[in-house]
Amino acid sequence: MSNLESVEKIAEFKLKYKNVLQDAKSGLSMSLNNKKIDEHCYNDFKYQIERHFPDFLEIILKIEQEIGIDELEVYLDNKKEELNDVGRSKGDFDSFVLTTALESYVNGRLGSPHDMIENLDRIVEVVVEKSLPKFSEDVFKSLKKKGRNMLVKQREYQEKFENSLYQKWKEPLDLLESLIRVSMEAGELHANKILENNDSNKFKKDALIKIHARALQISNEILILLKSGYADGANARWRSLHELAVISFFLLENDNEVSERYLKYEVVERFNEAKDYKNQCKKLGYPPIDKYKFDKLEEEKDKLCEIYDDNFNWSYGWIPSSILPDRSFKALEEHVNLNDLRPFYKFSSASVHGNSRGLYRLGVRDDYQDKVLLCGTSDYGLADPLETTAISLFHTTICLLNMEPDYESMFQIQLIKSFVDEIGPKAVKVQKKLEDMDHYNFWI
Repeated sequence: MSNLESVEKIAEFKLKYKNVLQDAKSGLSMSLNNKKIDEHCYNDFKYQIERHFPDFLEIILKIEQEIGIDELEVYLDNKKEELNDVGRSKGDFDSFVLTTALESYVNGRLGSPHDMIENLDRIVEVVVEKSLPKFSEDVFKSLKKKGRNMLVKQREYQEKFENSLYQKWKEPLDLLESLIRVSMEAGELHANKILENNDSNKFKKDALIKIHARALQISNEILILLKSGYADGANARWRSLHELAVISFFLLENDNEVSERYLKYEVVERFNEAKDYKNQCKKLGYPPIDKYKFDKLEEEKDKLCEIYDDNFNWSYGWIPSSILPDRSFKALEEHVNLNDLRPFYKFSSASVHGNSRGLYRLGVRDDYQDKVLLCGTSDYGLADPLETTAISLFHTTICLLNMEPDYESMFQIQLIKSFVDEIGPKAVKVQKKLEDMDHYNFWI
């Protein structure tokens, strides 16, 4: 076929299938009023091509083979519901890919059908680089339009779920919320009293008060996660609460200088963060760190390392090696006799890190672990984080209340302990009741 014949053939093809090509373009629009190119339409189009332009059919078949139309069909079958939600069928997408590729070459007048077959790599490149991004953008815009209705339904479902969960776990949840409130009021009252005395324990008081405030915040976060059905998230947050409890006991039993080291070690951690940022900011596309500020921070860090010596810049370097030669959290935990919670801490750490142990879900019963992949809420598994949160909040609170204790603080400790003693058994009772139900289907 000569070049002239190719041009004439292409012109004839464009004229005959002008409407089909126009439908391919309109298929990019998400408007429900536009005509759809469905699978039947596409197959009929191929039949007509075979009758009138057999050379062009060879191109279509090669395109289908190159882009793996069978794989697309499998993918689109799996995504059929999502595509229908935005006003497009599986056939629309198949047809869109193929007609877009064919149209781009017809419009480009790239020679005879056999010449075009040699350029299949370029056909796929056109579809992937130009057409599919446009298609994805249109779907994104449609989803944004429909997003409000979708979110309203999701929020209604979540509200019903949370109400159902609360009816099951009401007693231990209410007790934990009360414990948080009582601990906050007791801590605030005692903090105000001990701050009135300006003595040599300034750093210890400051550290214990700040740690207690952070423990209260984490406890509130855990409460929200539990009420929303995220037992694993609550358990992961408890890890930090336990660490604060361990550190509180260590600071309480040691002198003011240890607390000073603890508070000032923050400079070492800020410098390490700044150094990491300095090394990665260009790759992240962020502005470089101010050189003067960085040098000032490094100077401050070096000065503290010189004052305290004792490898102060190491991990857990704030702990004097004379008190704890093996400076690690595990050693710290053993030192203050809170290592009985080590199994819970290890399990919680698995939820924080990316190891395979973290794939176990508290929100799924043991007999469902290999049957359910939990990616959202569950009304099961709240017992452990409910109990451990109560215990660790109690630990941080009694450390603060035992700083210059008086009769009132001793009374408050006993009062708070009463809440803690009830939360664990009540939570275990609810969980056991759910496990013992013959036909219990946990709501996820």
